[in-house]
This record gives sequence, C-alpha cells and structure tokens, in this order.
Amino acid sequence: MMDAYLIASILPALLGLWLCGDFLFWVATGTVEEGEVTGFQERKNKGRVLPVIRIERVEEEPFEVKPERIDQISYLLSPAIEKERRSVIVRKGPPARARLFGYLNLIAGLFLLAPCVGLLALHSGQYLFVGQLAYIVIFASILLGSWVLLKMIQKM
Repeated sequence: MMDAYLIASILPALLGLWLCGDFLFWVATGTVEEGEVTGFQERKNKGRVLPVIRIERVEEEPFEVKPERIDQISYLLSPAIEKERRSVIVRKGPPARARLFGYLNLIAGLFLLAPCVGLLALHSGQYLFVGQLAYIVIFASILLGSWVLLKMIQKM
C-alpha cells in the first residue's frame, strides 16, 4: 500500500522540482529591479492584469518592462495601482523578459515535494524525519495563511 502512495506522489514531486528549478533559473540569470507601475497591459496572468513597470537606474536612461508572469503572492492578493513600486526580475537576452519577482514558484514547489520526501522517509523507516517534515509543513502553512489573512484584512 505504501508503494502505491509513493508512486502517486512522484508526479507532484516532479512538478515541484520543475517549479523550484524555474525559480532558481530566473534568480541565477536575471537581476531583481524595483520600479514604478506606469500602466497596465491587455494580458492577464492568474486572473490579474499585468502591469507595465518603469525602471530607473542611476547611470542609464529609464526603460519600461512588461512582465509576462506573476510570481508575487502579494500581487495576487492586492493588485498594483499606478505609482506603486513593485519588484520585477529582468533577464537580459535577445528578447528581454521580465516577471514580477516573488517566491510563489519556490513555495509551491516545496509544498509539492513534501509528500514524496515524507513518504520516502517513512518507507526507509526514519520516523523522526517524518515528524520534523510534518512540523515544518504545518508551521509554514500557518505562517503563510496568517500572512494572507493579514493582507486580506488590510485590503478591506
């Protein structure tokens, strides 16, 4: 029976690895900038309208980026308004690409990895590790849930 659960947890674990890898790839190849929201795009991501962000550097002229994805949990809870400052990660390259910088992919990837790691520890007989992993997942869920609740109260 344990083997069936372990096999069923492999697909979410692979998705979790991909999300963590995507986060690490963007952090390794991009630079995190902070800019001012100057407008909004026609495109949407995760049900929210994507902003246009103006970045001003000290020795360069200002430029605008159009993020293609949302990775900020706070943006999902309270969308941007004009003149607000938001963090964006910009990757250089032939097509310059940008995302709203946040830890959504990393957190989701770690939560998707947790069941597979826990079942592997349980399968190998390390019960103490399973208890520690369960404690970490519960503690992280409480922290994230209370932060979301505070943002929702602040939005009212």
